[in-house]
Amino acid sequence: MWRSTPRKSLFDRSAAILAALVLLALSSQRAVLAQVVPRGAQTVPTIAYDAALAALANGDFAVALETAGRDYAGGVRAGNQRWIDSIASATVIGESHYELGALRAAVAAYDEAILLGATNSEWLLAVQFPAQGPQPSQRPRVATWGRSARGTKSTTFPDTMTIRQ
Repeated sequence: MWRSTPRKSLFDRSAAILAALVLLALSSQRAVLAQVVPRGAQTVPTIAYDAALAALANGDFAVALETAGRDYAGGVRAGNQRWIDSIASATVIGESHYELGALRAAVAAYDEAILLGATNSEWLLAVQFPAQGPQPSQRPRVATWGRSARGTKSTTFPDTMTIRQ
């Protein structure tokens, strides 16, 4: 026998679902980053890079190439010199070209990524790490390829850190 749900119960369910969706949105990494990053500051990699990776993973290579190309064009520069944020976009461009069969363009994009990495090889020294080191992870994860015999420990660290350019 079918029973109709009273309006109050349906409203309570809708409110609970809405509250869960709001909490999910607020707890997502991008939402947290938007709250932590000072106004006017830029986070890298960008949301466009995330979209390019998603397109690449879905097999939409032309879309990935176009999105990564726009992200690469808008990358951080010091004068006419590109910064390390362009490495990720150049790599997606290379992978997209490779998947589309444009091997020369793929090699050129990969070369650009490697050159940027070599040119800015000391970028890690510019990262301003928190005074407190990495904290032990509450939920350690096992690598998908198996358990390590070296006794390594999983740790957590901040999602964002400041870096001098």
